[in-house]
Amino acid sequence: MRFNCRTAGILVIVLLFSPFFVNSDSKFQITRDQSDQYGASIYGNIVVWTDERNGNRDIYGYDLSTQQEFQITTDTSDQFGPALYGDYVVWTDE
Repeated sequence: MRFNCRTAGILVIVLLFSPFFVNSDSKFQITRDQSDQYGASIYGNIVVWTDERNGNRDIYGYDLSTQQEFQITTDTSDQFGPALYGDYVVWTDE
């Protein structure tokens, strides 16, 4: 394959204008709770994070395909630092 100035010019134009073709609706907030949330991790359609809405640190999740939030941990001690892979969620528990 021969790479010439015209090919390079077309490539530069595509790269410069590609951000304008990204759908701005792809960004959205998944929780509206006023307490602190941090330490998010994502795998497939599931997002998990540490959430302090119950007065301690718990792990919450959100299914992007169903747009449903769910609580993963309920113990009164702190759980934080979630990570997930496939159907498994792991975290640090005090």
